[in-house]
Amino acid sequence: SDAKQIVDFMHRDLSFLKEFGEVYLSDNLKRVSLKKMTKGQISIKYGVDILSVCFSEFGFSDEELYKLLNGFKSKKKFVKLSKDSIVEVDEELVGQLSEVVEELSLDPKHLNQMQSIPLYHSFKLNEEDNDYYSIVVDEQIRPIISEIKNFKNANYDLSFELNNRLRPYQKEAFDWLKIITKYKFGG
Repeated sequence: SDAKQIVDFMHRDLSFLKEFGEVYLSDNLKRVSLKKMTKGQISIKYGVDILSVCFSEFGFSDEELYKLLNGFKSKKKFVKLSKDSIVEVDEELVGQLSEVVEELSLDPKHLNQMQSIPLYHSFKLNEEDNDYYSIVVDEQIRPIISEIKNFKNANYDLSFELNNRLRPYQKEAFDWLKIITKYKFGG
């Protein structure tokens, strides 16, 4: 590709040419910069029964992130973001971002902007930091996730008659249904 040829040229040792005369670079070539991808952040905030998700600190605009994702899908090693900027595609990083975008059904053209997704998508995210991005979760979400994951510790009141009739696994199921109803997941 054109971007790969430019990068190859810029990394090539051309010092031997100085033996034959002076070497000049065009102003266009001098302006070309090679950008590196860095670890960014995915921010998740809680609103009324919805989550807002936004990519930040990756150092790229929405358009550039979109180009990087498309470059990754096209198996390109380098993506030309503008006439002055080329990025080497970090397959692992962009692959991880691509998975998040697909898993959460995000609009890849607006990743730096808050996008609303259903609350149940919070279970698809692993909050543990990795080498590619960190996830920053709004403190309002943590207790919700914890309560749902630990539903067996819930103790919703049952009528005396039901409490005496239900078996332990049925009481667990009742608690599970109460919790998912509480957060409007059905039930």
